[in-house]
Amino acid sequence: MINVTVEQGGQPVAAVMNFALHPAILAGDNWLYSADFPGYMGESLSRLSGNGFIPMFFNSCCGNVNHVDYADRTQGRGFQMAQRVGYLMGVAACESRNRAVPVEGNGISISREMVRLRRLKISEDQHRWSEEVIRKAQERPARGQVDGLPDEHYARVWSEMYRQQGEDDLAEVCALRVGNLGIVTLPGEMFCEFGLHIKKQSPAQHTVVIELANDALGYFPTREAFEQGVTNPRREPPFTNAMRERNSPLPP
Repeated sequence: MINVTVEQGGQPVAAVMNFALHPAILAGDNWLYSADFPGYMGESLSRLSGNGFIPMFFNSCCGNVNHVDYADRTQGRGFQMAQRVGYLMGVAACESRNRAVPVEGNGISISREMVRLRRLKISEDQHRWSEEVIRKAQERPARGQVDGLPDEHYARVWSEMYRQQGEDDLAEVCALRVGNLGIVTLPGEMFCEFGLHIKKQSPAQHTVVIELANDALGYFPTREAFEQGVTNPRREPPFTNAMRERNSPLPP
């Protein structure tokens, strides 16, 4: 976790937390609106910091990260687990102030690049399957489920991809530098390896990587995940070609 705290008069008045974890502790069988664990995290931090404190949360690259320990059969979901995770993270963010170091330098710089991405192709067989699933879903809509998504979801995604597969997509990537603090924004649900790679290559002393920024272009798996058969990607392995053209080492 990275916690960037803003102080006035020596007292914390706001904080930006950056952590990689899917806010999906409330699973697909619960259709209530909720802020999930980030909401409880902000609540916890506000209580610990006093009235008027402003907490903000930006998710880091967590396309393949959730809270579930599959070796622990007693681990649950639902509001209680979301509160537990959020409160623990709020306490951790508050305690991290004891190790805080100031952001040195007052210069601000920003860069922006539009990265062209090729869309994955949908075969005629996949398109026919999608149209049939959508037709049946109109007669009998799918119910929510604890894990994963119903076929209707994938059918609608594939149908949309089929209509757009002849067009390249544009992904906006931004980098902001404030003194020795770097902030990178990416426009989708990135696998965590990309966030780790960016932090490793960053020239800044501290680097915050924010996903789902400026756009929501779906999941961005690594090339290795594609080879393993990852589900629900919409584009070819992301950024890898662009990074190779820049002679930048890549995550697998």
